[in-house]
Amino acid sequence: MEIVQNALRVDRAMFRDALRLAKKVRGVGSQPALLTYENDRLRIELGGCEFFCNAEGTWEGQVKIPSAFLRELYSSVPKGDEPVQVSTDGRNLRIGQLSVKCEWTALAYPRITMPLGASLQDYLMLPFKYSQTDIDRSDLATLLADAQAKKARFIERATSVLKPLGIKEFHLNCLVDDVLRERAKHEKPQRNG
Repeated sequence: MEIVQNALRVDRAMFRDALRLAKKVRGVGSQPALLTYENDRLRIELGGCEFFCNAEGTWEGQVKIPSAFLRELYSSVPKGDEPVQVSTDGRNLRIGQLSVKCEWTALAYPRITMPLGASLQDYLMLPFKYSQTDIDRSDLATLLADAQAKKARFIERATSVLKPLGIKEFHLNCLVDDVLRERAKHEKPQRNG
């Protein structure tokens, strides 16, 4: 089976901070380190701890690497402003110029994650960022339906106030959807493996 190249551009300062903290994790032994990409962040799991770095790119799976490699990586990633290139072909993980054998597990499907305390707008933007299938698979359809019902009630109230100006429910629906669509364009999808 051919594995699609997965590649990320990772915020260098955050990556160095995560590696610095990962060096301090004790009791790891031979446990592997896990790397996944979710919510526009590279997630590094090591010894029960999680470290996050802002990232962008395509990464639809999980990589297992030796924890010793990750723990020694800090001194090999120089300071700077340019993002660190992290990629895998499914057999090797490349971080900058370094490479290590890895074990790749592809995701069956991406799962949408919502931030803790997600707002009404966060839920209403889902259809502008994801397919209905992804929303259903992520068990968010009911929450989306609840958010759409609230939106309908708000629009109904606003329509009654603006009726003397000739504003109809249709106009307000279009306006709200346009605002949500525009906001969704500037927010990156949040997926979890």
